[in-house]
Amino acid sequence: MQNIVIKLNHTVELAQDSYYTRNPDDSAIDGAIGPECPSKVTFHNIRIRRHVCEFDGDVWFDMVASHTFDGWEIYSDTAVGPELTRVLKKVLPEFFETRDVIFSEQGMQEYGVAHFDIIDEDGSTDFVDFNEDDELVIGTPNLAA
Repeated sequence: MQNIVIKLNHTVELAQDSYYTRNPDDSAIDGAIGPECPSKVTFHNIRIRRHVCEFDGDVWFDMVASHTFDGWEIYSDTAVGPELTRVLKKVLPEFFETRDVIFSEQGMQEYGVAHFDIIDEDGSTDFVDFNEDDELVIGTPNLAA
């Protein structure tokens, strides 16, 4: 499988603790860090991408997720990764049984698009491959269940 696409309309309540945004109530910080942190962000589209190293055949996955914040500065907010992991464990329970998503490096973030590494519970990114040829698209899941 090259990609898994999940159509979403899922709002994440932010912790507002991103290193790159300023919570207006944080009086301990002088000056502007970045834009004021929104209280929530809605994610619309998640794409899990499969990669294969051309030299040794190792397989790894990353994830890009489009969202409603016109910026990248939600990067490092501590509510985002765990909430998207919770959603993915519901939508793809076998694939995410022992996996989590964490923000990748700051340079991979874009305006309106967050980039994540997919890691196993031991912190590794090497995965046993599964054999699918086409892209898998999952419609908007019912997350209330």
